[in-house]
Amino acid sequence: MTTIERPTSSLVGAALPLDALAHVPKTDAPQKPKDYTSDQEVRWCPG
Repeated sequence: MTTIERPTSSLVGAALPLDALAHVPKTDAPQKPKDYTSDQEVRWCPG
């Protein structure tokens, strides 16, 4: 069996910088049902 070396400088559990969410769009407008609808057909696959 082989061992997997993991880097010690991973971001797991690390605090994010304060500007981490700077590129997330922000809006004060209320969301509407139209924001969550689509004209695409729903396709299901067995799984």
